[in-house]
Amino acid sequence: MGLAQWMADWLVTDKVAQLAERIAGRSRLATYQRVCERLYSLEAHEARGYVRTRAATIVTAEADKLIAQEGVSAGKLRDKLIASAMDSLVSAILLQAEQARRAKPTTRRLAA
Repeated sequence: MGLAQWMADWLVTDKVAQLAERIAGRSRLATYQRVCERLYSLEAHEARGYVRTRAATIVTAEADKLIAQEGVSAGKLRDKLIASAMDSLVSAILLQAEQARRAKPTTRRLAA
């Protein structure tokens, strides 16, 4: 692997990360609105799968919109963009849910 190939791979990876973050940011509110009612009653592994499933159509639609804006070069990276955006989005929503769960005061019952 030569220096030119290494630079090309690095630039593509950087572009994928940048575009994926844009997709995740655009998808965050719509996905959160879909999952917020049920999210807090699920265990961590269940919540991850639930968010990923409910976000799939939103992320795909946002990726297609971004690809239409960015042009053909982004279209070649569609699968990588969707996978990276999905990972970023799921992590962000689960982190937000965990922070909200910690901030919510717990109620304790006194022993009788």
